[in-house]
Amino acid sequence: MRVPTVAFIGWFGPRGLASLVFALLAFEHGVPDGEVVFTTVIVTVALSVILHGLTSVPLVTLYQRWYESHAAENAAAAEAAPTTISGARRHLTAPGPTDGGGEESREAP
Repeated sequence: MRVPTVAFIGWFGPRGLASLVFALLAFEHGVPDGEVVFTTVIVTVALSVILHGLTSVPLVTLYQRWYESHAAENAAAAEAAPTTISGARRHLTAPGPTDGGGEESREAP
């Protein structure tokens, strides 16, 4: 992957979940100053939600611009390689528009 892709994934990665798991493990095993760890995790997750919320639109727009120009210049780039949908995921079921909740099979985009 290219540096912009790694940076984008790194910024929006699952930081909050890892922090919560760490806090639960710390409480479960009786880590000294567990309340400090818990407070740190809460602040980390809250700041993460706020900062990711504030930066999502500008960074997605910036990454989209980079990706489109990168894919146009180099169609063989890893980020521009076409993917296939596995057979198990080809058909989605959703309520039908007229039958009041029946299932309808349609191909995934």
